[in-house]
Amino acid sequence: MKNICEVEGCNKPVVSFGLCNMHRQRLKKHGHLKQTRPDDWGKREKHPLHNTWCWMRKMQSKFSLCDRWQDFWLFVEDVGEKPSPKHQLRRTDPYGNYSKDNCEWVEMTGNSKKADYAKQWRKENPEKVKNNYLRKMFGITLEDYNRMYKSQDGKCAICGKEEPYEGYSLAVDHNHKTGNVRGLLCSKCNLGLGCFKDSETLIQKAITYLNNHNNLGSSNIRAS
Repeated sequence: MKNICEVEGCNKPVVSFGLCNMHRQRLKKHGHLKQTRPDDWGKREKHPLHNTWCWMRKMQSKFSLCDRWQDFWLFVEDVGEKPSPKHQLRRTDPYGNYSKDNCEWVEMTGNSKKADYAKQWRKENPEKVKNNYLRKMFGITLEDYNRMYKSQDGKCAICGKEEPYEGYSLAVDHNHKTGNVRGLLCSKCNLGLGCFKDSETLIQKAITYLNNHNNLGSSNIRAS
């Protein structure tokens, strides 16, 4: 009677039915003796980037992992080795998804240096900064903004004039109840509409008030 597992290449001691405990359990669970584990079993877990990859997969409820990076080894191939223990893999566009084109290694330093880095990044990437702001605040992209700007000929949707203040751009006006973007307004019209709290009733009262007092020669108040 053989005391060694009958599976070729296995030298483990027999437990029952001519099989070692591992092969006996495999037969019981899968109904066959073939290897069911992937070839890289144990290798991924020992890789220094495995925890980073697992964290990204957990974050998929917020930011998806591109199809290519669903494969751990393709992810490793794209990002390369971690430059140093201080480096972290960060998204270039903080509102974008995890992909080769949107991730880079960033050295994490002290808070002051982080602030300097962020300030410099914003200075060098104004379009990305504006795009991130528009996506966060209004759910639109810079491309959407530019499309509206072009359709309005670069002028306010209410007064028909360009933005009066230097260094400012037309503001995105949106419905505060639904969140739907309505158009682009100059600073003055946007502020005025905000003061009326988007209330058609208040705006109509203002129109009525102006109509009642449109004759500059009449007044109910007399100087003493």
